[in-house]
Amino acid sequence: MGKNLDSTLIKAVKILGKNRINYWICHGTLLGLIRNQNVISKSSDIDIAIWNSKIIKNKIYKIFLKNGFKKKKKFFSGDNLLTFVKKGEREIDITFYEKDKQNKYAFFRNYHFRNYFCRIIDVLAKSENYKGNYKFIITKLKFLSFFAKAIKKYLIKKKYYFIQYGYFIPVKFFNNFTIIKVKSLKMRVPKNYYGYIRFLYGESWRVPNKKKYNWITDNPHTKKINF
Repeated sequence: MGKNLDSTLIKAVKILGKNRINYWICHGTLLGLIRNQNVISKSSDIDIAIWNSKIIKNKIYKIFLKNGFKKKKKFFSGDNLLTFVKKGEREIDITFYEKDKQNKYAFFRNYHFRNYFCRIIDVLAKSENYKGNYKFIITKLKFLSFFAKAIKKYLIKKKYYFIQYGYFIPVKFFNNFTIIKVKSLKMRVPKNYYGYIRFLYGESWRVPNKKKYNWITDNPHTKKINF
């Protein structure tokens, strides 16, 4: 348990608060704050949630860039996640939640390649301007980009290219919010944060998980999205 509160969390909360963004702390970051009074030490990011809105999304993008952060492009993120990075800081993941048609569950869409074939096609489709790992090799294959782009377009049309995953959480947890104070920092969180954490991580949430946590395979509330 760190003596000082995580600096990236402090910066993110202050930026959002100053710009009157109705965020809430969520997922593993909230778990760490309630259980350890700090961000989980082995966590690579800060988890923040907001209701999905194109206007708010654009506003958040601009204010974080104005504060020296850069937007990180993730292969699997889609439009429901903005990730901001800054040298010496944890990543800031801002997830945009939606509600299902029955207004029963809140969820977000997180896109993942269906398999390694789709991932390779994506890299080859971008080979002309590729800047990732193995850049020297990939750029030598740029003559394949035309064919890769055609295959990618076809697979997307057939809804084969990506698989969508997301947490499905009862809307009731996000109907009311409260302010908590951890080490002098005030943050907006779900009012029933104990119930929310217990729902998402189970009755044993107070016991740290010794193995590396995978939110897709290790959480029973992660589901495929087909709509």
